[in-house]
Amino acid sequence: MHEIRVKAEDEIERILLEHHASPETSLDTDRLRHAMDLAIAATIVENKIKVRGSSVSASSVP
Repeated sequence: MHEIRVKAEDEIERILLEHHASPETSLDTDRLRHAMDLAIAATIVENKIKVRGSSVSASSVP
């Protein structure tokens, strides 16, 4: 999930830099929204994995 989030964040940055370089072209909002959705979803899954991992290790302590 970490790799997916990083790639999505890179894509967001690339989209915004492309638009900044040529502001006369319209911002590709569909592409931006898709990259943002991926980044958000990957972050949520990463956080759930961290929470489950910490609760598993905490519950295994006598």
